[in-house]
Amino acid sequence: MCIYDSKIHMKEILKHFGMFSSNPTKLPMVEGIKLEINMGEQEIIATQYKQVVYKLINLINSKLDIVYVINVVSRFMVEPQKPHMQTIKQVLKYLRGTLDFNIIYCKSEHINFKGFIYLDWVGDVEIKRLTSGYVFTLGISPMTWCQNDNPQFFFMYKSKI
Repeated sequence: MCIYDSKIHMKEILKHFGMFSSNPTKLPMVEGIKLEINMGEQEIIATQYKQVVYKLINLINSKLDIVYVINVVSRFMVEPQKPHMQTIKQVLKYLRGTLDFNIIYCKSEHINFKGFIYLDWVGDVEIKRLTSGYVFTLGISPMTWCQNDNPQFFFMYKSKI
């Protein structure tokens, strides 16, 4: 059995941004939240926002459950506002609660190949695009995953109505 442990990296991120002693949450993103470019809120210092987003991007290879939210928050790197940073803090609190969660690769007699997909029709209110993603597992271990935005699909679908 092989365990991919990202606990050390997550602890470093939490300590660096002063969130190691924060209360953990069960979800990486508040359900139903729609972030926009201009939310009419106070702008924050972009440097710290960029630092935490870049560190979280480096973490997504071992934390598949934060891929979607990191894709969303990375759209606001130029002029982040308070709600964007609050979403980042939610992710950090989620990481605090999942420090002991790992990806495990193990040998098995019965191999099940499963695929899971995610579609969010026009979830991005700014540019009205489809956000989709997938993960395929072999046994209990993730083998491949992807998360992307596809503006062409929405317009192609819209034009056929």
